[in-house]
Amino acid sequence: MPFLVVALVAVGSPAIALRFADATTAGTQTFPAVSQPIGTVVSTAAARTGTWSASGGTTVGVPGLLGTLPGSETAAWPWAGPGTTADHFRAAPTEPFPAAPVAQTFRASCGLLALSTTEFECLDTGTITLTFAEPVTDPLLSVAGLGGQESTLVALVLLTLSTSARLTIAGASDRGVPTTVTFGDLHSSNAPSGAPSLRVAGGRLEASAARASAACGALVSSLATGHAGCGRVRLVGTFTSVTFSVSASVSVSGLLSAGLTPGDTFHLSVALQDQPVPTASAVHRQTTPATAVTADLVAAATPAVVPSLGAVPLVPAATTLVGSTGWSLEGAGRRAVSSAGTVTLAADGVATFRPAAGFVGDAPALTYAVADEQRSTAAAPLTFRVEGPGSPLACATTMYQLGASGEVRALPFAAVGEQAAATSEPLLPAIAGTTQANALGVAADGSALMYVATRDGATVLSRYDTGSGLYSHTPVVAPDVLVAGAVSPVTGHFYYGGAAAGAPIYMVDAVSGDSFQVGTSPGAGVGNGDYAFTSAGDLHIVSDDVVTAVPVAALPTTAGTGPLAGTEVSRGQFAASNGIAFAPDGFLHVNNVGTAGAPSVLQRVDAVTGAVVGRATTSTFAAVDLGSCAPTRSIRVAKDVVARVRPTDQFTVSSALDASGDRALTATTSGATTGVQPVVAGPRIGQVGRTYHFSETGAGSPSADLSDYDPSWRCTDEDTGALLTEGSGSIGTYTVVDSSPLSVVCTVVNAPRPVAEVVKTVETGSATAGGGAVVAYVLTLTNDAATPALVDHDDVLDGVLDDADWPVGPGGDPVPPMVVAPGGADLEAVFLPAAQRVAVTGTLAPGSTATIRYEVRVRSWEDVVAGDGDAVLRNAVVRAGEQPPVLCEPHSSTCTETPLASYDLVKRANPVAGPPVDPGDRLTYEITVTSHERSTGPVTDVQIVDTLTEVLDHATLVAGSVALAVGASTQPLTVEPAYDPATQQWTLTTPAFTLPRGRRRR
Repeated sequence: MPFLVVALVAVGSPAIALRFADATTAGTQTFPAVSQPIGTVVSTAAARTGTWSASGGTTVGVPGLLGTLPGSETAAWPWAGPGTTADHFRAAPTEPFPAAPVAQTFRASCGLLALSTTEFECLDTGTITLTFAEPVTDPLLSVAGLGGQESTLVALVLLTLSTSARLTIAGASDRGVPTTVTFGDLHSSNAPSGAPSLRVAGGRLEASAARASAACGALVSSLATGHAGCGRVRLVGTFTSVTFSVSASVSVSGLLSAGLTPGDTFHLSVALQDQPVPTASAVHRQTTPATAVTADLVAAATPAVVPSLGAVPLVPAATTLVGSTGWSLEGAGRRAVSSAGTVTLAADGVATFRPAAGFVGDAPALTYAVADEQRSTAAAPLTFRVEGPGSPLACATTMYQLGASGEVRALPFAAVGEQAAATSEPLLPAIAGTTQANALGVAADGSALMYVATRDGATVLSRYDTGSGLYSHTPVVAPDVLVAGAVSPVTGHFYYGGAAAGAPIYMVDAVSGDSFQVGTSPGAGVGNGDYAFTSAGDLHIVSDDVVTAVPVAALPTTAGTGPLAGTEVSRGQFAASNGIAFAPDGFLHVNNVGTAGAPSVLQRVDAVTGAVVGRATTSTFAAVDLGSCAPTRSIRVAKDVVARVRPTDQFTVSSALDASGDRALTATTSGATTGVQPVVAGPRIGQVGRTYHFSETGAGSPSADLSDYDPSWRCTDEDTGALLTEGSGSIGTYTVVDSSPLSVVCTVVNAPRPVAEVVKTVETGSATAGGGAVVAYVLTLTNDAATPALVDHDDVLDGVLDDADWPVGPGGDPVPPMVVAPGGADLEAVFLPAAQRVAVTGTLAPGSTATIRYEVRVRSWEDVVAGDGDAVLRNAVVRAGEQPPVLCEPHSSTCTETPLASYDLVKRANPVAGPPVDPGDRLTYEITVTSHERSTGPVTDVQIVDTLTEVLDHATLVAGSVALAVGASTQPLTVEPAYDPATQQWTLTTPAFTLPRGRRRR
């Protein structure tokens, strides 16, 4: 059977999103009231009820029927068949549609079928009427199921009927007045290959072809011709009632028979996008003690605009006050009472605030609501302030605008970004004789405001004291450029001058009153701009659309001309400004540069990202500057260096907007000092609800290895040191909340991990080594700490392997070092031939000792002499990646030097061999031992052994003639030849002696 769905969507601006409601058996669909908040302003669309009704009609020649199915006035939406989706009823994927709406169900019938007719149309089967109490505009009519087939068994003969209902708009009215409604744009895509299954032809909505299914998706048994007519069409117009005339097209195949009633069953449902709704503006009024002030709340609201009707009138008498903290409501919301005073509402929507006796300051925030003739409402804040001598400026709620003649006006923060227009309330009148006023600054406690101006041809600082209500005008240094000014909340000093890159910045000392240049602007722009401080004392400079921060530590308080150290924190798309002011939520309010004398247009800017938030707001005052004393949070990231594993270790801390490092601000340490470092990443503006991400990476050359450290972090109140949150690792986050302090510092701390102590020794058997000697090295690792110690060391061998070789095993592979470690150790020692190092890595258990031992063999002396080595085995154990010293320090426990040494031996006789000698002649033998010229150390334990067998068989040793001489010094030796019976050899052996490098002995 065919299936029909109706949905209504009204348009307007602003408007509420699509709403849906199930149909009831009473033929109604009720949509609850729905609200749309825009900041502190809330617009609410009234509840709506649509009512369906049907009546029968007459056809040509036969009576027609139109009504609900007996006993089945509602039905679930008939999704059926493969591929059925809500996309059949919406023009875009973002448009909602419920998964299983309940619809109103109808049947169009043609009465009795004439015997001779095989195809005809019932022109009037009846009407369907949809009625609302208030007007709707341009609703959407969603349609499903037109053009199905019915099969009926009559007298054993199968008769197939195809009946398709058709809708024509018969009429419409708006609260009883006839109006015009037409079919508009149509969306239909459920037929095979996405083809439309509905069409509007001749002002009539109908199926595009006969269909086999009564559902939007084809039934499995009828895939070929399946999908019924489904889609959505806009009803163009504004109305409270619309009536559809329903006709039906009927075709018959098979044997005709009287008594049949062909019909088309369908279902209707309304989806309502509510009417445009009114909006309200935040209203702020100021007065003086005991003086009443009024506010026209209806005039502060903007009516809803319906395209065909125009503005929907507001109902002044329906204006109410809404329950708010600090206020007690009376008289159905027509009167509110608090300790600050009373507010009463007149029938014309004008509110009157009467301050309580002696009250000065800000009254609690109140909320008001307006309503229109369609029962839609809008609510917004209503605030009052009582200004008088002794009352400070409203730091928490208000910013201040300055005019060129010294006039000051107040504007609530809540107005900017949320409404199109806002009233600038007069605060201080223009001052006679004042011109070119600019550079507005407000004291942190709201006790004073000040600006630079020209009076009697002189440049002065004009200061207004709120306690006394008096002005002072003090001469100051005339700036090169005057566009910016602000008061430091930390020192009270007033800064003024230019904002563009390189523009001079000046200061007025809060104590002495002296004025002088302190430096030049680091701003990146070239145009207009202004200054603003956070509560921590960080100066923010806006030039064009660039925000640059000068940390409080870098802000000078003495004379100077150099550039201030600043960091660009954001760059946005906001308009060029001549004034800025921070709000307590951390957002920046920008007074845009416009036509001279024209009312200022303000924007609310996210100073963290530079993005504009909300809409532009036009004030009622032509301001040249802007200022505030709002407490403004900030957050920065610091680094605490407990100690450095390597002297070159440095660290980079980062402050970013997400874990990926978006818009990161960084700072890198330098030098060798420990403790909290002088550099910080930031500052950033601290906005309530925003999460800030911080981290660190290694820096320096070589870059610090963070695995050498046990990192942790803590976030504290910078003013009190109170701990806010903490964690382990080098990555953390902090989310600013309402209770967060004004200045937050998150500090990354790196305590070095315990490192095993290393002692290096060498085993040679003597102070030097000769060719072919085996030299053993031992590394002794000790951990005296209470936690496992890191082992990550290199024993550098390039000064050894130039004169010696690492031993290899039977397979030709290097012999691995031998590790002797106790339980709880996880150590590995590997010889790296290419790097000529032994790498020792792992951990050592608390209170334990381990050793690493390996050997090298000195090359033959001939190879040493012929090679490129230095005849010294020199090596040192260092932290991984470091370079060893050129020479070992005396008594070093990590560096060893083993000299290589050798000598030459020459024997001479006097007289020389040749002539015969006679009995009694004296023969002298001299043996000379000379240190080799390539020796780098002494030769120890040298003994001279002379074989005299073939001498003493013909001669005797002259007693006392044996002597050992070093240079000019001669040492007599008492030695006698020794006879070895086994070898029958006579030898003369000297005592062991040391042959110094570069010396000889004989």
